[in-house]
Amino acid sequence: MTFDYDSYKTTVTVIKTMAENEANQANYEELAGHISILGAKLKQAMPETQSARLEDLEDHYERALQMRVMHNNTLVEELKEERKKIESLSSKIGRFKFMAAFGLVVTACVVAVILYPDKVEKLLVSTELWTHLLLFISAVYITKRVL
Repeated sequence: MTFDYDSYKTTVTVIKTMAENEANQANYEELAGHISILGAKLKQAMPETQSARLEDLEDHYERALQMRVMHNNTLVEELKEERKKIESLSSKIGRFKFMAAFGLVVTACVVAVILYPDKVEKLLVSTELWTHLLLFISAVYITKRVL
């Protein structure tokens, strides 16, 4: 009994989930070819009455594979959504930390003005404070840009 691969129409399809590299795509195609060849050989070896059962088996196998791929794609999409939620939450936490730090600085300034009004006035008029403040802000800005 000889096997004529060209006369057998393949029903096995290569299912792509995500962007695959060439090696994975070649592996999928190779496996699909092997499955097709084995299916054709089984069809030739089986009586005609059993051929429909083999086709049913192939259909069920393909459907099971499609279900796995759909499940995988669903999990990938859910992962993307969860990452977006985490990113959003991280940005909210960052804003909250900034607002808390700013509130703490403002509170400290108000307490200093209430407790030591004369010293605060002298400090605000002094050029040293503004020079140091400008230097600090510049250093923070440059550090954030570089790192």
